[in-house]
Amino acid sequence: MIKELFKILEFIAAIILSAILLPLGIFFNIWELIRFKRRFFVFFGRLFVEIILIFLDIFEKVAVIIDRIGNIILGPAFTYFLIKKEFRRHLSFNPYGLNHWTISASTGYFESRNMLNKRGVRFSNMLSKILGKDHCLQAYKFQILKEKFYSKTGIS
Repeated sequence: MIKELFKILEFIAAIILSAILLPLGIFFNIWELIRFKRRFFVFFGRLFVEIILIFLDIFEKVAVIIDRIGNIILGPAFTYFLIKKEFRRHLSFNPYGLNHWTISASTGYFESRNMLNKRGVRFSNMLSKILGKDHCLQAYKFQILKEKFYSKTGIS
């Protein structure tokens, strides 16, 4: 609970500091442009591109967060509809429903163990057509790498 509270405090601190420091940074950059007679439009063009790239990164992170929420809410349904009947009741580990796993990584987990039924295989193939070759397996491999990294570094 303390970690979650700390994340909220970090967010509030970031908002307050950015409200103070971003205008100062903009003022300093304009002052530097005038002082060194740099090309004004080149500088602001580059600044604009960098800001657009940051927003694209934000959109990607929000998409992953929505995916993780979907994994929590739809976990029981995916377990029922996508996993072979003989495996459903005796799962020692089920990533569907876990908050740090995406739907794709969870599906990739079962795909790597040949536990998906026909619907599950079609679902995985559809995601691969939309999001890239072997998407679910790649998402699962990435999830494993993240978990190894977090366990070794202690970062959460």
